[in-house]
This record gives sequence, structure tokens and C-alpha cells, in this order.
Amino acid sequence: LETYREAFQMLDDLLAKRNSLKLTYESDIERDPFEGYGRMCKFLDIPPHPATIRYAKTNPYPLATIVSNFEEVQQLLAETPYAWMLKN
Repeated sequence: LETYREAFQMLDDLLAKRNSLKLTYESDIERDPFEGYGRMCKFLDIPPHPATIRYAKTNPYPLATIVSNFEEVQQLLAETPYAWMLKN
């Protein structure tokens, strides 16, 4: 996870002086995908058009029921910046 975070930090640094738009699933799509779509259209300076967004949560089950060593993973991530990933 730390390597993943470092790679994204490097990407953020490379894009810092460029005109760019950062979207994340949790902030821009999960609650209302049309908000992310609207931000993207505004960034690209194009008018939004009626859209059908077909998406669904791929895993409807609590992580604790599908990860066999969930308690171990939870303990390892508890005091890290990644603890949020275990919340349903």
C-alpha cells in the first residue's frame, strides 16, 4: 500500500503545475456519479449531455464476511492512513 501511495504522490507532484482534474471514486462518484461527470465536463469546457450511468457496487457483502483473515488485516491497518478502507 505504501508503494501505491508513493506512486500516486509522484503523479500528484508531476501534475501539480499542469492544468489537471483529480477525481476519486469516494469523493466524486460513489454518492452521485453525475457530480463527477459535471466536474469533468466543466474542466473540459464542454456542455454536459443527458447521460445514463450504469454502475453498481461490485461487492454487496461486508468485508468481514469475505476476507478470511479480516481481524488480522484490521489490526495491521488500524493505525495507518489505510484504516478507512475497512469501513463498509
